[in-house]
Amino acid sequence: WAGSQRYPLHWGGDAENTNSAMAAELRGGLSFGMSGFTYWSHDVGGFVERAPRDLYRRWLAWGVLTSHTRAHGAPPREPWEYDEALTEDFRRALGLKYSLMPYIIAQAKDSSAHGFPMLRTLFFEYPDDRTSWTIDDEYMLTSHTRA
Repeated sequence: WAGSQRYPLHWGGDAENTNSAMAAELRGGLSFGMSGFTYWSHDVGGFVERAPRDLYRRWLAWGVLTSHTRAHGAPPREPWEYDEALTEDFRRALGLKYSLMPYIIAQAKDSSAHGFPMLRTLFFEYPDDRTSWTIDDEYMLTSHTRA
């Protein structure tokens, strides 16, 4: 809705648990950013059903490289609902996220000060590179972190 950018955080909605839905979530998040939304998140693993384990792991790897990481859904989406190995993968992924927090916080401050999105399309950072105009499966988490 017009004016929704004034609210601090938006999410991608109740996504299906498929590879194509994960890709659509990213495209949606990048579109949100280009529409004036600074912060955006999504449900790691999708929302609608229990995600297949391999999809959950891929979504988790992407999820920690966004401003807000959320494992939420119906049925429960927490990694310990799967197994110990996935829980350990989750711990490692969060370790990466925590190691990036100084950069993420700096980017959040810069984004808030200038009205820029946290997840930036490549053409936002590289407007003169025409190849960046059509890439919708990569983004910049910070000005120096390409995901």
